Amino acid sequence: MSVLDSILLLAVIAYAIAATAYYLAVARRSMTPESLRVARLAMRAGALLHLLSIINGSVKTHTCPVTSVQFAVSLTGLVTVGIFLTLASKVRIEPLGALVAPLGLVALISAQFMHREKATLQLPKLWLAIHITSNVVGVGLFVLSAGVGAAYLIQASRLKRKRADTMERNLPGLLPLETLMRRLLLIGFVPLSLGVTTGAAFANRLQFGSVDALRIGLSYGVWLLAGSMIVVGPLAGWRGRKIAWGNITGALVSLLVVVLYVITPTFVGVR
Repeated sequence: MSVLDSILLLAVIAYAIAATAYYLAVARRSMTPESLRVARLAMRAGALLHLLSIINGSVKTHTCPVTSVQFAVSLTGLVTVGIFLTLASKVRIEPLGALVAPLGLVALISAQFMHREKATLQLPKLWLAIHITSNVVGVGLFVLSAGVGAAYLIQASRLKRKRADTMERNLPGLLPLETLMRRLLLIGFVPLSLGVTTGAAFANRLQFGSVDALRIGLSYGVWLLAGSMIVVGPLAGWRGRKIAWGNITGALVSLLVVVLYVITPTFVGVR
């Protein structure tokens, strides 16, 4: 077994342990620091090994991670995990680890099924790096914002049924959740906009009518949805539930775009 395979296997195991530990903590409604110790350590180990896997793979293939569609899929999961680890203990969104850990695991594994082929597009290296980095960060923030939105909907449902149980107390109140959800959306809109702008520069090189056109259409749709929630939302009086469902819809579409890249990737070269 090669070093890369060993790192990949350890990362998969770490993410699996983290996902299981977070799920058990949520199921038992026990989100104390002691019950989360294993989950946190496993998630951090998974993220570190995930990063090492990307670095090792990029060195082995002589490929810059932010100029490769294959590495971009893996990076999307890693960035989402990194943002979660940064925010989790500060804003009490630990229960979302039960969703974030599997996402990191799937992104890590999915990238391994993307086989390298001869480049079909030749693009400026800096332009491509900005495009991929912007989309990776934007999608990561959008996905986590959707996770917060899901937590908001759960809290709202529990409060409506007047169920003030342990699970509810381990998440922030509705107002903090809505504020965090909006902030993540607003911050994520900046790199998403940059990704759309840089992508438009070489969109005319793609074969419209193919999967490439579908990916572009869905990407623009996500960007327009995010922009609408930010600009039109306050004017139209959109509050927690509508913003939460909008975030969840946008995140699901964003992940669909990533899945399309895994299934039918567009391989690009740099010049």
